[in-house]
Formats: sequence, C-alpha cells, structure tokens
Amino acid sequence: MIVPGMTATEVANDARKDLKPLANKVLPLCKAQEHRYRTDRKRTDAVESMIQWRSPRGNNWLIVMSTTKKETNLACLAWYRGKDERLRAVRVNILSAGPDIYYSAHLLERYCERFDPNRDPIQRLSEFFFANHSVAFQYTKDLGDGKYEVMCGMLHGNATGIRDEKEELISLTTFLDHGLLGKDQEALSEMLDIKRYFNYMTPGQRAHMIRAVEAEVTKQEARDKKPMPEKGKVIEMMRHLANLDPAPRANR
Repeated sequence: MIVPGMTATEVANDARKDLKPLANKVLPLCKAQEHRYRTDRKRTDAVESMIQWRSPRGNNWLIVMSTTKKETNLACLAWYRGKDERLRAVRVNILSAGPDIYYSAHLLERYCERFDPNRDPIQRLSEFFFANHSVAFQYTKDLGDGKYEVMCGMLHGNATGIRDEKEELISLTTFLDHGLLGKDQEALSEMLDIKRYFNYMTPGQRAHMIRAVEAEVTKQEARDKKPMPEKGKVIEMMRHLANLDPAPRANR
C-alpha cells in the first residue's frame, strides 16, 4: 500500500502490485465501451469514460478508458496524500512502454487555482486527469547523466519537469496555462497539441495525414511558382509528431 513519505519511484513500484486486480476490474468495462463505440451511429473520434477505484491493497486509482477505431487505451493514475496532507499522484505506464509520470502537489494546486479553486480536492483531481490524460512530451534541455528538462503538452495548459531515464520517470513540478508562455514555449505548445491529436489516429490515418500535408505543400509551391525552402523540415517534423519517424532530443 502507498504510504506518505514514499518517493515517486516507490509509489509507482507499489502501484504496479495492483495491476492484476486492476485488469480484472477494467477489461469487462473496456469491452462494453468498445461495443458501444461500434454500435453508436453518431460516434465521434473517441469515446472516453473514467472510473474511481480502490484496490484490494488500499490504493486509490483514477482510470480513464479511451476507445478509438484503433484500440482502447488506459490511463491509470494512483493518487495519495503526503505527510503534509497535500495530494500527489503517479501515472503508471501499465504496458511498460514508456516512463511513469509523477504529478507534484505544487503542480496540482497551481492547476486548481486557475480552473476551480473551490472544488473538492478529489473532484478537482478527477477533472484534471480526465481533461489532461492525453499528453505529449518534448525534451528541452540535456542536463547530463540521463536527465532532461521536458515540457508536457496537455489540453488545458502545459507542465514542465525532469525526465530521469535511469528511473524511467518524468517528474512534473510546475503547471503553466497558455497565457504564461513565452514565444518559444508557445511554438512548442502548438507542436505538442498536434502530437496529442495524432495519438488518436491509427498508423494508417497518420500516414494519410502526412501525404495530405505533402500534397498541400506541393500545391503551395505550384501556386507560388517557387520551391518552399522549409518543405523538408515541415514534412520531417510532421512525421515525427505522427510517430512515424524518431526525433532527435533537444541539445543532445
């Protein structure tokens, strides 16, 4: 069971002990949601729902189920209170395909101050996670020793923090709404928004989008009757955002 005073890595490791009962809980719900998605004539790009769950070991979870044409993705957040009674949370990557994400007490409080400071804290956390479970990251500075400053794009703003590759953990410590971004940060935020949008597409849909971008750039060149110097960089960036090509890390 998660207890106050644990490090973020310890919290994530403890939360993983809940994964088997978590799967037993959510798999029937995922199948039911997938059935609704297939049979709903008015369906959108994605159908999303969230449940609150307390594991047999006593850990508190928020679980978002997001169903698209491609698959159903799960976003699983274990929340707890530290010794100071402030809320903290760790998003566990249940497929072990990437880092876990730690949300500091300061980040959650800054978010709530901007959007709804009078809400019950647990309700605010639920709304935060449901709105911002789809995230995208970009390295912004190499700190050495496997650590990098990162910027995280979310629906309602951006967060900054540190990725520790040795721990396979991203620690997000500060929340910034869009009005507090500098020009360079605004450009990066827009790029991360595109990357989050691609998260809902199948590989085939992403490739189709890239072909459409290439065709539009070619048309623009024909209209202007001159080549576009940045064409290669535009296509390369779009392929990276669509996860069709790997991207170099910043300042590495």
